[in-house]
Amino acid sequence: MATLSVWRFETAGGAEGALDTLKELRRQELIQVHDAAVVAWDEGRKKPETKHLADMTGPGALGGAFWGLLFGLIFFVPLFGLAVGRRGAPSPATSRRSGSTRTSSSGSATR
Repeated sequence: MATLSVWRFETAGGAEGALDTLKELRRQELIQVHDAAVVAWDEGRKKPETKHLADMTGPGALGGAFWGLLFGLIFFVPLFGLAVGRRGAPSPATSRRSGSTRTSSSGSATR
């Protein structure tokens, strides 16, 4: 069962210390932490600064690469196959040669 906990500290240093303690306890496998974040909003700043315990860039990029590849294969390959197939297929006029006469290099018709 997942639990959401929110802790408030008077200083950003107190929150950083708690985050370091969480990292150490997780490394020792004494607690299980799915994610943690420190949000610090200094006076005079427009928006807060956020720092995560786990870097989510790698899993996010991997997920995006998977879905991009999947959708690319589903939607692009049929169009590519259609374009290549149409370009490589003989036209109807050239495919009816079974009974037609051909002209040899000397100009005489052969069957």
